[in-house]
Amino acid sequence: LSVYRDKKIGILGLSFKAGTDDLRNSPAVTLVETLLGKGFKISIYDKNIQVSRLTGTNKEFIDTHIPHLAKLMVDSIDELTDNADILIIATREKDFIPVLQKISHKPIIDLVHIGDKQVLSKPEYYGINW
Repeated sequence: LSVYRDKKIGILGLSFKAGTDDLRNSPAVTLVETLLGKGFKISIYDKNIQVSRLTGTNKEFIDTHIPHLAKLMVDSIDELTDNADILIIATREKDFIPVLQKISHKPIIDLVHIGDKQVLSKPEYYGINW
């Protein structure tokens, strides 16, 4: 990871699973928390998460683990992919596939097996942990 220290990391998806805003058992939250603790620059896109709408135990969980989540979130997937040097796919959202198909010359680290052959065949694609 130290070779990427000065790079901007874009996290695609933060929730526990696609289509939900549940963050409580999300491994991506732990990943973000760890990377932030090591000084990495992080941006996050997840269409299902609106920080202002988080409530109850979901809000308490984020306040404990990533209290400044709102500052890390970006409004669009294009904003994330345009500004990130490295992309990490942390949630299997179908909406990510067409965007990832257009990405070139950026490392893509896939933690969930996005499953698209065009994305998987990119020279800078790395599928791990599945």
